[in-house]
Amino acid sequence: MMLLAVFLLACRPSDVDPTTTDITDTDDTTIQMVDSGPTGRTGHTGGTATGTTGSTASTGVTGDTGEPFDCDVLPVVGAVTSTGYVTEEDFDFDPRGFMVSQRNQNIEGLDRYGTTFIYATQVGADAAGLRVLSTGDLAVAQPDTGGLVMVDAKTGGSATVLSGMTFPNALAADSRGYTFITEAYSGGRVRQVDVYTGEQWPVVANLQSPNGVALSPDENTLYVAETQTGKIYSVDRISDTEWGEAQVFFTMPSGSYYTLAVDVCGNLYTVGFSDGKLYRIVADGSEAEFLLEVDANLSWASFSSIRFGNGVGGWERDKLYVTRRAELYEVDIGVQGRAPVY
Repeated sequence: MMLLAVFLLACRPSDVDPTTTDITDTDDTTIQMVDSGPTGRTGHTGGTATGTTGSTASTGVTGDTGEPFDCDVLPVVGAVTSTGYVTEEDFDFDPRGFMVSQRNQNIEGLDRYGTTFIYATQVGADAAGLRVLSTGDLAVAQPDTGGLVMVDAKTGGSATVLSGMTFPNALAADSRGYTFITEAYSGGRVRQVDVYTGEQWPVVANLQSPNGVALSPDENTLYVAETQTGKIYSVDRISDTEWGEAQVFFTMPSGSYYTLAVDVCGNLYTVGFSDGKLYRIVADGSEAEFLLEVDANLSWASFSSIRFGNGVGGWERDKLYVTRRAELYEVDIGVQGRAPVY
């Protein structure tokens, strides 16, 4: 117990009571920290994201330069190219220029020059969700164990933050240090989690296999894709950890849509899991535009995740990267994704 208490104290941001060593919610989901875990990266930054979203988003902010972008005149989507890289079910981009994904049971980074970097070993066999946090650390959703794992990007230590979940799947992160995780089952839900303390808050419940999750540019709206029905829900933020009622934002045509991404104008992007058809849903939810088929030569494939680049190391902000769990494609969107959280 002495070792565990010292470890927890090292992991927590300064505004957290270090005497709390175990947090349990009403369904017996607990935080479990391991001795090899993270060693004290900063928690919440307290920052506020900038940008616009929703039906009023006639301009966006590019993020890197702060220059306005005319969201009423979107460029024609360009070509699709293969990066030649292999990913797993989910991936993200970190501040050092690495594309981060699972490889075997490790979390591995790969840059545009082919350099690899091992973040952590023996994290798990099935990373369904992976996100780089505002601190630079990593959150990993593990449906095989029912856990949410946090990886310290500096030390490679890992900790199980939440356990006992039902098929934890997609992840999103905001600039305030919070992580959002879906549980993909009938009656599933989305939770907001502080991975440094294990505190959690409900966002939305009673969804049919919720999977993809993404935040608006100003981080005041959370979007969730319900894979069994094709419905995409929007949930408005009331305060830092309080959320309103879920509303149907848009219903996709037949097919399964497992993933979401958002650009600086508040437009949503999603891709068909089995056919690779890429759509853009306009910011007010009034219509969806079919953009292209990511790879027309494939009769069937598992297109499971999409991410805009972060503008570091050749992963461009106006390129959308799409994985089919065997190959990573690059799509020239011409509109930057929402700003990175770090």
